[in-house]
Amino acid sequence: MKRTNFRWINNFQSMLTCVGMLCFLSLCSLLSAAEQTAAPVFVHYMPWYASKVVSGQWGWHWTMGHFDPEKHAGKGGREAATHDPPVIGLYDSNDSDVLECQVLLMKLAGIEGVIIDWYGISDFRDYGMVHRNTQHLVKFVKRAGLKFAICYEDQTLKHLVEGNQISASQVMTQGKSVMAWLDQHWFGDDAYLKIDNRPLLLVFGPQYLNKSQWNELRVGLKHSPLICGLPHLVQPAGLD
Repeated sequence: MKRTNFRWINNFQSMLTCVGMLCFLSLCSLLSAAEQTAAPVFVHYMPWYASKVVSGQWGWHWTMGHFDPEKHAGKGGREAATHDPPVIGLYDSNDSDVLECQVLLMKLAGIEGVIIDWYGISDFRDYGMVHRNTQHLVKFVKRAGLKFAICYEDQTLKHLVEGNQISASQVMTQGKSVMAWLDQHWFGDDAYLKIDNRPLLLVFGPQYLNKSQWNELRVGLKHSPLICGLPHLVQPAGLD
């Protein structure tokens, strides 16, 4: 009788082990399938922050012309134009340590890449700084094995005209130089996000260029970009 009990117990334990293994394998299969079917998650990244320690002064996006980071706010943080102060403190978007930290956190969180807000290659307002910081960020993104894409703001062309940096007749020349730079330096990069083998270019708008102008900007590019904008503005501008 005791032997029978022992056999029953052993068989029951073996059965539980088998059931456990089956459950584990099923879970692995489900997780693998979920990874294959889940839509990739990207973050929209603003590379426009400047700190006094790194850049010599607090940038406008921390102060907004009103807040003073030299003053301390509640919980030991600095006064700044933010509802959610960064855990690492008020950082600089050109700080290598910050970029490495942020990219590694993205990697650990399962984020697949960044969509970087970008204003072109002109040295006007903070456009030059944003361009430099974007190039710096891309190095860390690629090192971490993540992807990146650009979100271009075509209203920067309007601001260049209003700021007497270019004339209205030079808008298309400037726009073509921007697209040519993207085509030469980023669109063909293995780390650049592509859909159906076409580099994805997002547009915050469009807010300035019209349909015929966008069509003209595509001419002559080695890599034909998939250009997407805000849903209610895509069709009038002839974007993808």
